[in-house]
Amino acid sequence: MTHEPPDTKSIPAIAQPLPVSYSASLANLVRLTPARNLWIAFSILAAGLIFTLFVTLYSKANAETAAQRDFDFAAAEIQLIISDRLDRSALLLRSGAALFDASPAVTRQEWKTFAQHLQIEQQLPGIQGIGFALIIPPGQLAKHIQEIRAQGFPNYSVTPPGDRENYTAIVYLEPFLNRNLRAFGYDMFSDPVRRAAMERARDKNTVALSEKVTLVQETNQDVQPGTLMYVPVYLRGLPTETVEQRRTAIQGWVYSPYRMTDMMLGTLKGWDQPKQVALQVYDGSSLSPGSLLFDSQAATNQPPASDTSLTTTKLIDFGGQHWTLRFTSLGGMAAMANSIIIWATFIGGASSSLILFWLTLSMLSIRANSKRMAEQLTAELRQSELKYRTVADFTYDWEAWRGPDGSYRYVSPSCLRISGRTPSEFMADPDLLVQITHPEDQPSLKAHLLDTLCEPSEKDLEINFRIITPDGQTRWISHWCTPVFTEAGQLLGRRESNRDDTIRNQAEEKVRLLNLELAQLAQTDSLTGINNRRSLFELAEREFDISTRYNSPLSLLIYDIDDFKKINDTCGHITGDHVLKSVTQSIRAELRSTDIIGRFGGDEFVIILPQTSADEALAFAERICASTAALNIETEQGPLKLTISIGIAQSHHSAPTLPGQSDTFENLFLRADQALYAAKHAGKNCTRCAPEDGTFQPSQTGKN
Repeated sequence: MTHEPPDTKSIPAIAQPLPVSYSASLANLVRLTPARNLWIAFSILAAGLIFTLFVTLYSKANAETAAQRDFDFAAAEIQLIISDRLDRSALLLRSGAALFDASPAVTRQEWKTFAQHLQIEQQLPGIQGIGFALIIPPGQLAKHIQEIRAQGFPNYSVTPPGDRENYTAIVYLEPFLNRNLRAFGYDMFSDPVRRAAMERARDKNTVALSEKVTLVQETNQDVQPGTLMYVPVYLRGLPTETVEQRRTAIQGWVYSPYRMTDMMLGTLKGWDQPKQVALQVYDGSSLSPGSLLFDSQAATNQPPASDTSLTTTKLIDFGGQHWTLRFTSLGGMAAMANSIIIWATFIGGASSSLILFWLTLSMLSIRANSKRMAEQLTAELRQSELKYRTVADFTYDWEAWRGPDGSYRYVSPSCLRISGRTPSEFMADPDLLVQITHPEDQPSLKAHLLDTLCEPSEKDLEINFRIITPDGQTRWISHWCTPVFTEAGQLLGRRESNRDDTIRNQAEEKVRLLNLELAQLAQTDSLTGINNRRSLFELAEREFDISTRYNSPLSLLIYDIDDFKKINDTCGHITGDHVLKSVTQSIRAELRSTDIIGRFGGDEFVIILPQTSADEALAFAERICASTAALNIETEQGPLKLTISIGIAQSHHSAPTLPGQSDTFENLFLRADQALYAAKHAGKNCTRCAPEDGTFQPSQTGKN
């Protein structure tokens, strides 16, 4: 059946181009507008320009306030990032001190392994390294040098040379390469600045940060200001409650050297505003060139700050030392606030005022012409609706025509057969179609009806939804809706067609439910209701992959019912099926929600226990052995005494099952199956765990 839209060819061109005099120029609009109405347009223009001036001044003040607020926020964010970096660096050093406290003697290789596992360059970008400086007891300098040279460093010596009351030496420093090799054996206690920080850390048992220094790692190229952070290491077992006790117990210092440019660039690497704020870091309170630790402009080869109207300083107190952070705006934040935003606001407002003035003149000029064209449109629309009514009265489908305002102008008699409502009911209530729609489908129908008003469409817009008839039945409706526009884009109305689609949708729903049922049957053992063999292995391999990825324990249990063939032969297969279901139900009651159980075949079942070691799996096996033994199965031959045998295997991701071979799910299953065989060979009614060496010993439970 075809549906012809109303004839729109005879409709007048309601939006045809206006006469040239209407749109040619602003002067023509002024000339064609009645004099008594010109004051309205000029009053609107004056009000718009005054409002634009007010908004421009307000925007200027607001932009400057916003720029200052953003600048202050950026400075506070950088301060927080640097403070957090220092805290994390201190935590790194405390972990190194803890290593010495936990071990009677930390070797060079142990220190290297410790540093490599920390992944300090990834965790703290820009760090120079992490080291240990040892105190050399008085009179033992020569012995110390001999011991280090015996470790494979024949040219080792303590620098700088000369006689001193106390000696220290950097003996560990990782990474032990490039610049850091220059620091090997350096006596930091010989330098007053370093010594002050080391003594402060020793006496207060805390983290200490040094003043500005030049690191011994520096060469003649790319020399950077430096600083060092220290954490004391005391001899194990000695008291450290007082200052004197700490000075007696001191063994050395875990420390990190920092080339400040490398450290700050690494610290601010992830910050998203490096081109908006310049940062200088000064040692102490003085902002003199001699105390400058870091300059972001010099470090990134950027020109000096051009706008110094936005500047602020902040302090960071850490490790007995404080830094002054000086922030300066870049890129002319305030200038941008006073130029681009302000001029854009003014020009936009003035343009809008002129456009509004022009539109007002246009509206006043075409008002009379619009009234005439509206009268013509109404007449033509009535003729189109009459033609559509003549065709739709004889269609089988439920046809309707809505006017531009959404009200029904015509509804075909077929609506009574499909919806149970008469045409007059729809004519009286334009929202009746939405009201009789199923509540779940109402939002989509409302959106559909709005879409049909947007723009002309070359094809019908279709939607399927449910309606509820007066007798409570639910019917599926296929709804087509076509908006009808004039050639100039003026909406004439909407043509709607509805078809009863209940039977098709009921059939589709039945097919969907059957597909769900088939999918469930494909994964479930029909007798016990648990996973069948295919589903079991899919889930088990997924859990094994997860266990391998996160290196977490996973245990696999294989169990079967002892002497099950005898039960079938003696009591019959119906009783055997009842036994399988009863044992399965008993064991499922012991499982966690994350555990997996499935039927491998016959009376053999598999259980997957994620996040479970072999010892934990053994305890679980004891419980299900006990619950199985407690079952009471009555038969004609009397009560059945049931027992099960269980084989257990745990995944070993880090220890290969065979030389050069990683653990796999197949190997895990094979070990559990061998363990079950060992349990059967041991007399049944017991549990065996598969050891890594392949030999099977009795479990702690023995026979259950």
